[in-house]
Amino acid sequence: MTPFMPGEVNNFQQTIRREREFVGIGLHNGRVAKVNLRPLDENSGILFRRMDLNKKEIPADSANVSDTLQATTLRFDGAEVGTVEHLLSALAVLGIDNLLVEVDSPELPILDGSAAPWMLFLLSACGISRQRAAKRFIRVKKTVEIKDGSRSVSFLPNDGWVNYRVTIDYPHSVVQRSGNHFAHTLSAYEYGRDISRARTFCYLNDVELMRKNRRALGGSLANAVVYDDNGILNEEGLRYENEFVRHKVLDVIGDCYVNGNLILSDYEGVQPGHKLNNQLMRALMADKEAWEYVEAPLN
Repeated sequence: MTPFMPGEVNNFQQTIRREREFVGIGLHNGRVAKVNLRPLDENSGILFRRMDLNKKEIPADSANVSDTLQATTLRFDGAEVGTVEHLLSALAVLGIDNLLVEVDSPELPILDGSAAPWMLFLLSACGISRQRAAKRFIRVKKTVEIKDGSRSVSFLPNDGWVNYRVTIDYPHSVVQRSGNHFAHTLSAYEYGRDISRARTFCYLNDVELMRKNRRALGGSLANAVVYDDNGILNEEGLRYENEFVRHKVLDVIGDCYVNGNLILSDYEGVQPGHKLNNQLMRALMADKEAWEYVEAPLN
């Protein structure tokens, strides 16, 4: 099997070099959240710690995903943390295997609605430190697929790469004109250039309904692309011509890193979402004949 992205991703496990803290607003609960990122030892995985709930810990694991309505939420031992997908997406691309995320709120900050601030903070403020243990991947051995009407997501075996192909189909002309398909072979450089700045998005008519349901209370044009039937409401417009589908790829990468391992496979998604992605991850992990752990060579 060809190692994942030779020369692109370190074959050793990694954590951050320095502990760092920042604050931001939660997209859905609208609360200020303080986040402290700390390095963790080898083979520790991604761990969230709720500082406001007696330091209860929530391991990143597909089995711990409790809510997928407009974000991915993890829950364990009575504690939860939401909107984790953008951070997980950045961690996947940067090859960070072990990290402690301390937060004093039930939701991570949305920042600007993309993964770019997470990447910048991790690279410039925290730094990345190579560890001694080999990086471990999940290699898909047979096709696993989840369907929901015309929507579908699947993992397909390949020769040891991490590929994503996503197609979206929204009824709004603004989204249709922007482009409905995007493919990406995982690469930190290309992700940083082509995907990381893509923001979460919503239709203006949906905002009022979300807020009636106590969602999107922290949302604004500073952290989301909002559109109506006439166009984009953000003065600066789109960051990419097809920003909508690129953000879907960003979310997919985060949702597929919820176990802290890159998935060696071709991911194909037609109108994917957090719920389908988690169903796919659970289906994969439940079928012991469909996958295996493989370690990167260290020589």
